[in-house]
Amino acid sequence: MKPKGVILYLSRSTAGDLTNLKRSLKLLDRHFNRRFGYPVLVFHEDFTEELMARIRSWTRAPVEFPQVSFQLPAHIDAAQVPPRFLGCFGIGYRHMCRFFAGPIYRHPALQQYDWYWRLDTDSFVLQRIDYDVFAAMEDGGFDYGYLALQKEFPEVVAGLWDAALDYARSHGLPRERLAPLCDAAGSWNLDYYYNNFEICRLSFGRSAAYQDFFEHLDRTGGIYYRRWGDAPIRTLAVMLLVPPERRRHFADLGYAHAGYYSNRPVELRERLRLRAQALLSPKKIATTEIK
Repeated sequence: MKPKGVILYLSRSTAGDLTNLKRSLKLLDRHFNRRFGYPVLVFHEDFTEELMARIRSWTRAPVEFPQVSFQLPAHIDAAQVPPRFLGCFGIGYRHMCRFFAGPIYRHPALQQYDWYWRLDTDSFVLQRIDYDVFAAMEDGGFDYGYLALQKEFPEVVAGLWDAALDYARSHGLPRERLAPLCDAAGSWNLDYYYNNFEICRLSFGRSAAYQDFFEHLDRTGGIYYRRWGDAPIRTLAVMLLVPPERRRHFADLGYAHAGYYSNRPVELRERLRLRAQALLSPKKIATTEIK
């Protein structure tokens, strides 16, 4: 039986986001979804019916558009929230981080599904995927699938490691589970799962353990006061709650996002970079400009 999977995005109605979304959907169709036919959800705040119809014309997949409304949680002191953290991360960005860190799993639009594959609007699948990624997760007994580890900037995760350790201590979780993220001194090496590509079993995100961990971090206000991102939050949760044998590394996929080209050898990354330039050229993807 085909897994109950869905591919999801969160998009603004800006020209930049929409141009990228169009490219992402077309490449997803070309390299994966025209063979496997999974539905797509595009979460948004303000799409019009006209725009939704236009987006549906960009892909063969069935597309739905759950609407979200972002606001500061009641426990956050708005006076303490910097309008732009470090001068570049606006409140809207931090709304996005919180949404993907916790509330996404309880959203009604996902209730009929067992799996999600999250992509950003500027996530691009560059090579053919010959297998069903959801079936690979389900048949292999995995809970979390990732493509790469990256290094986070220390300024945007100040206090997050300590908050996670506090949770682990208070819930009897061995600190050793976080050992893969530790440097020689036992501190966080700042590794995190690059979650603009992630495949997750929704029962994990809906579980009491995950939601309790998220709420523990959320109550500190670190997402809004310090810009803790959903990627490092998810990474710490996976390390604490998901056994290593239930995590899958998708090392075989050609993928690009924000200047990153898969986790391949240097010579192959360069070939992927050149391939991305060709695939993402406006001449290669018809009428990429948003009218």
